[in-house]
Formats: sequence, structure tokens, C-alpha cells
Amino acid sequence: MDIAWLIPQNLTELSSLSQVLQLIVVTFGFIYGKRQLDELVKARNLEVTRELIDEIGNEEIRGIRTWLMHEFNKTPSLSAITAIDKGDLDKIYKLAVAYDRIGFLVSLGIVPENNLYKFQKDEIRLLWETCQPFIFYKRTQGKRPGYCSHFEYLSGDWLIKMERKYNPRWRWFGRCL
Repeated sequence: MDIAWLIPQNLTELSSLSQVLQLIVVTFGFIYGKRQLDELVKARNLEVTRELIDEIGNEEIRGIRTWLMHEFNKTPSLSAITAIDKGDLDKIYKLAVAYDRIGFLVSLGIVPENNLYKFQKDEIRLLWETCQPFIFYKRTQGKRPGYCSHFEYLSGDWLIKMERKYNPRWRWFGRCL
């Protein structure tokens, strides 16, 4: 078996061979770089998900969420809010601010949206419905028109967008509309 054909005979053949080898090395470099980037994205998503869980999954916020959804369960008018205990109002505002922070991270595109949607979609809607009168009261009485606006975005536009993206009924009806 003669392998003489593999050995370049002149500079043109040597140049062609080096270009082929460069292409192979660059291709493997791109593949390696893509894998490293994928691992970096996974690590970033894991870190952000941990921050998300720390923000709305800590014991205090979980306790307030449970209290608000199961024990408090009243949605007063704006005039009746002044009669509610200050400690209870502080709890509600603390929960609203925690979800406002999550909404801010979502609006920046930092939080992996699919994880948040699968993890908290029902709670976001229910908590907004319960907290909305308190937030509107704080906006009007406290002269803070943007108070918890990211929580409002999270429970409104973002939730609708995610339902259209992940709910099969929206996919089908979206084509018909």
C-alpha cells in the first residue's frame, strides 16, 4: 500500500492540506465554544432560578402567601383598606414588592420565563387579584403611580403571552383569530 499520495509534492498541495487542517481545527473550536456557551447559559439560568426561589420561596413570603390566599381571603374596597390592621397591610405590601421584583427581572429578560410560568402561573394571577386593591390604594394615596407596576405586568401582559406560548388551546385558537 503506497501512501506517497498523502505527502505533498509542492507548496500548493501543502497549502491546500494546511487549509483543510485549519478548517477542521476551527470547526472543532466552534463546537467546543458552543458547548461551553450552553453550559454557561445553564449555569446562569440555575443561578437566576435560585434567586427567584429565594425571593418568593423563602419562609416569610411563603407564610404571607398562604395567609393571604387561605386565611385573609377578602378583597376590600378602597375605602375599607384604611380599616385593615397596619401589620396585615405591611405583609401584603411585602408580598407585592417581592412579586414586583420578579416582574422586573422578567421584564429585563433575566428570569427563564418557562420555569417561572410552570412554577407560579396560578399564584401570580390569584395574588394579583387579591393584592390589586391594596396596590391601587398605595398608588393613589401614596402618590406613587408606578408602585408594583412590574407585578401588574407579570400578572397581565406577561401571563397572557406565556399562556399563548405554552397552552395548546391558545396555539389552536390563535390560528383561528
